[in-house]
Amino acid sequence: MKRIDFEKGTVTGNILGAALPMLVAQILNLLYNIVDRIYIARIPETGTKALGAVGLCFPLITIITAFANLFGGGGAPLFSIYRGQKEESKAVRIMNTSFTMLCLGAVILMCFGLFLARPLLVLFGASADALPYAYPYMMIYLIGTLPSMIAVGMNPFINAQGYALIGMSSVAIGAVANLVLDPLFIFVFGLGVEGAAIATVISQFLSATFVGHFLTRRLNLRYAFCEKRSFAVVLVMPKILSALARQDLSCSLPTVLFPSAAIMFCLLRVVIYTSRL
Repeated sequence: MKRIDFEKGTVTGNILGAALPMLVAQILNLLYNIVDRIYIARIPETGTKALGAVGLCFPLITIITAFANLFGGGGAPLFSIYRGQKEESKAVRIMNTSFTMLCLGAVILMCFGLFLARPLLVLFGASADALPYAYPYMMIYLIGTLPSMIAVGMNPFINAQGYALIGMSSVAIGAVANLVLDPLFIFVFGLGVEGAAIATVISQFLSATFVGHFLTRRLNLRYAFCEKRSFAVVLVMPKILSALARQDLSCSLPTVLFPSAAIMFCLLRVVIYTSRL
């Protein structure tokens, strides 16, 4: 289990050692949608329609990924800062707070998505012909919101501890599993678009399981739900976010359409706020 020691070696070597596996992980992460579309397009008779319909789900998937990056991308840099300052207890508290917010955010997003998937797909341009393919794909994908967000959101905490290759491996496990399971569920089991969604959810669950096992069993700094006194702060997160939204133009209406950057900026401030309580 190779670990990058940021206190030793050259700056360039450490940067490349951490960045290259992360670059490969990002490329592998693209395989989820690419592989789905390759196989969906080859479904006999309905492949073209199904491919166009599944493409309408991409904005919702992007929003889920943005919220995962919100908590992971917001918490991991602070986690690294406190680890560098040898304040391990504060670093663990930030990781636990991020994990708790990830879980809460995933449940909330899943509930809203399950209730609003159809009108949102119509808003994104789904026609009466496309809905029979897009709606079941989105509903099944939403069931896997929690493992998806854990896999994406907690991965930066692995990288932040110097295990860039392990972080890359967690993504690779999901990508390879999706590559194998897609044709199995789509063609062998004859599930079509629903099979592609099931394969994706199972792959994300495998990635989340790997991340959870590594963070809880193999490292000194292990994650868990945040403490009771911090949990009270997590519960008022919507109030904090609404206050930030009034202060920052980055949290205005355009963030609904382009959420990633502004949401990450907002969460960075939220994590700072919670970690100081």
